[in-house]
Amino acid sequence: SVFEIPAEKILVNIVMSSSHINENYLESLTQEMDVIKTSVCLLACCEATNELQKEKIKALAKSKGKYIFIINSVAINGILDEYYKIGEQHFSMLRDKFKELN
Repeated sequence: SVFEIPAEKILVNIVMSSSHINENYLESLTQEMDVIKTSVCLLACCEATNELQKEKIKALAKSKGKYIFIINSVAINGILDEYYKIGEQHFSMLRDKFKELN
């Protein structure tokens, strides 16, 4: 599970430009999530902010139970730094994002 969301698998997608992250793209992600039977998607985008499509992402979490976490290079570096410093990851950034979706 991921933050108590049942998920044996996590869909991971990587896009280079935030211009790809629109409502249609998010809908296609939820369809891909359905195919692999997961509720969690980690979307990495070098230049993305967590504000991209924020309302649509919240709506998907509430209506479909699909949680899409958008992380940028700063967040990825933070996760790696946390791991290097303490030898494990608590994913505080992702936990904060999860709280925003609920």
